[in-house]
Order: sequence, then structure tokens, then C-alpha cells
Amino acid sequence: MDDAEGEDGRLPWLRPMMSGAASRHTSFACFFTISTPFSHLAPTRRQRPAPAGSRCCNSYWLSGEPRKLKKSVYLISALFILTLGLVYGYVKISSIQNWIVNLGYLSHEYQVEGNSTDLTPQFTGKDVDRPHILVSLEKMAEGFSQITDLQFFPESNHELLVLEKTGALKWVNLSTNQSEVLHLFDVSTNAEQGLLGLVFHPNYPKNGKIYVNMTLKKEDRDVSRVSEWFVSESSDISKKSLMNERIIMELVQPYSNHNAGALAFGPDGMLFVGWGDGGWADDPEENGQNGKTWLGSMLRIDVNDYSNEKPYSIPPDNPFVNNSDYQPETWAIGIRNPWKYIFTAKGQLVMADVGQNKWEEVSLVERGKNFGWNIREAKHCFNPEENCLTAGLVDPIYEYDHTEGVSITGGYVYDGKIVELKKKYLFGDFVTGRIWAIDLPATASEAVSSSFSLGKWPLLISTFGRDHNGEVYIGDFANGIIYRIAPAISGQ
Repeated sequence: MDDAEGEDGRLPWLRPMMSGAASRHTSFACFFTISTPFSHLAPTRRQRPAPAGSRCCNSYWLSGEPRKLKKSVYLISALFILTLGLVYGYVKISSIQNWIVNLGYLSHEYQVEGNSTDLTPQFTGKDVDRPHILVSLEKMAEGFSQITDLQFFPESNHELLVLEKTGALKWVNLSTNQSEVLHLFDVSTNAEQGLLGLVFHPNYPKNGKIYVNMTLKKEDRDVSRVSEWFVSESSDISKKSLMNERIIMELVQPYSNHNAGALAFGPDGMLFVGWGDGGWADDPEENGQNGKTWLGSMLRIDVNDYSNEKPYSIPPDNPFVNNSDYQPETWAIGIRNPWKYIFTAKGQLVMADVGQNKWEEVSLVERGKNFGWNIREAKHCFNPEENCLTAGLVDPIYEYDHTEGVSITGGYVYDGKIVELKKKYLFGDFVTGRIWAIDLPATASEAVSSSFSLGKWPLLISTFGRDHNGEVYIGDFANGIIYRIAPAISGQ
């Protein structure tokens, strides 16, 4: 995304910035730059030029619409008080950082780029020169709020579970247009927090188990929790319920962003849990390269064997089980914020890792690999910005820069009716609404040779879904609509 984008208010969230000596001597009102709307993007180090006559590094929220003035006064006052608290030792710097992250909720509502009623693909920027695959979007269901995940019931192409960020887990029947709240979770919803991800147990038809990833407050701390639940049996959806919660894993989050969210079972029956680096800008706690924390890592655990002291067991073939420098659950490290990841039919773990300043990436996650964050952002040096040490780091198979999009949303391998999309991995960008397709390479060491554009759409693409016929669906965070990717309309 170029720096001009967002000055018209299309990118509603505020992205905090705080680094180095400037953070100690500059007014906190100057620590805001325009964010991408979905909060799983981190604060950034990058600043926009200050307006003429302004002493603040960025005055977007100060110089915006008149209706924002009251909030601006409040924010300035609150920030001044916090600054005094910091100076006199009453407030910790980490507390102020976390508070600033959460201020994004006081800005604009999420908005799409373009007319949300005009479902016509646009091919702009670099997409002009890419091969085009023409598709349409077929509305399948609506009336949702802030969709974060779509998961079809095993052996069903019309019944699915839909997650809403604010805590509602909804059962949906696409063939009857019926929707019911199956469960309401008490979640924390600051910044990226909320009800984030779900996966069915591979043996769900027999055991009725699902696994849910959410954030909540526990003893006044932000905690990510992965829980196992049992779905009660009933042909009447109004009588179905979740019961018998078994907490699998809990993780204290240092900040309220980069909490990731997805869950996935591998072909071996192991549960894979991807955690972000814990938040704020630049990975200040160096979690990405710290094997002794779960943060910034992909974990692999066995939830079917919990005869020991933990609610799961450690697979003996995990790469670091005998290495004291790593948590035994660790499968891979060097990850920033793996918002979405999936297993393909070939058993490949495809991860879309949300970038920071410049680059978004797709990687194939393999056993024991280091994907580079925060030494690198995608293939590019980040810390330091030049001549970083790259030995032992794995390149992503695909990357795109912020002229095309600023928050990647991973998808699925398509295997539906559209011939041109067969066996291609579909993914998109939350902010710009662009959708792409790539042919996945055989290994993580190979790069994608070409990409295909499905166009730019007026959506906030927060998640994809896939039914058992291989058709791929999109969740629109802004308008609460579920679409199915369908063949192009004649004359399109």
C-alpha cells in the first residue's frame, strides 16, 4: 500500500509506533500512524511525514473529521496522563504500548475499498500484468458480525460453523438459510483478540469433538486458550450445545495483537497450533527467534494421548524434544503472525504469515525450520535492515509487497468446478480485497514461479472456507456475508 492510501479514511485503524530514543522524548500523540484495518497487523516503525506546521509525526486522528474531535481531546488527555505515569514510574512501558494498540477501536469503523454492492472484479496495479482467472462471487449467507472462521462439518457441504470475533459460534445451513447460535464465548475483544479459530477433530463423526482458539481475560491478563469441546447430539439444532470443555493449552499474551488464531490437524492426527510473536512492533521481546517460548512458533501436539500431567502429549518425533533450547512442542520457529494456515491433500502445511512494514508471505512449514522473523520480513532483512545473517533461515515460497496489500489472509487449495483453478492455492488480502492463486511447489525450498489474479473485490477478506467438493468460500468481515467463489458470469 502506498503512503497516500488511507488519508481519505478508507483505512480506519490507527497503528501505534514506538521505538528507540524517540519514544522517550516525543509526545505520545505522535506515536500513531495509519494502520491496516484488521488488527492482526502490528504497529509499525514507518512514519508518514508530518503535515506542514505540525510537530506531531502523524496527525491523522487529530486532523480528521470534526466528529472525531471529542475523541481526540480524550486521547490527548489520556496519553498525557500516561506519559506522566511513565516519567514518574507509575506505569510500565509495556502497559502503555498495549494500551495504545487497543486505541484502534476508537477510530473509524472498518470500511471496504470500493462499492460493496458492486461485485465486479477489478484488475489494477501488478494484477494488470498477471494472468487473470475470471470468477464471480455467489452470496451464500449473510447477517453475521465480524467473521473470523468458516468450517464445514465433516461429510457436509451445506452445514458449517461460523465464528464471530465477539464470541458467537453459529451453526449455519446454507441450503435452508437457517442460522442458530450454538454457543457464546466470553472472550476479550481488544485489538486482534476474540473468538479466532476452530477445527473439527479428524474423528468428529464418532467422538463429536471440536477445538476452539480464543482470547480471554484471566487474572487481569490477556490469555490465549485452546479448548476441546463436545458437540451434543441432536437433530434439532436449537437443542445442540457445546459441553465438557477441556482446556488444552493456555498462553499469556504480552500484547493484544499477533495472537494468530487458526488451528489445524495434520494427516498424522496431530494438532498444529500457530502462535504469533506476542505483539507490538518489531517483536521487541525477540520471541520469533526464541525457542524457549511458544510465541512466534508453530507447535505440534497429540490431543488424543493425555495420560500424563498435561492435557496432551508430545509426539516423540517432534524436532526439538531433546533440545533444552526449545519447547518440546515446537515444530518450527521464526513466525510473526500466522493468521491462517491449512494442510493440503498432499500433507503440506501452508502458512500465510502477516508481515509488518513491507512484505506479506506464504510459506510451506516443514519440520524444524526457521522462517526468519524478526531477522527478516519475508525474504528481506529486517533486523538489521541490511546484511542480516540468513544462514539456516527458510525463504517463503511467495511474497507480495505493500503496494498490493497489507494483511494476507490464507486460504485453501481449490478443487471445485472452475477448471482453471484446479489444484491451485487461493489466498487474499484483508484490506485491499485482492484474491490470488498460485501453484504450490513440492518443497519449502522452491519458490512459486507465477501467480494468477482473481481480481480486486470490495471486501474485507478475513477468512476462507472449503467444502468437501473442493469449493472455496470467503468471509467478508465488513458486511458479514459469506460468498462462494463461482464460475464467471457470462459477459463479465
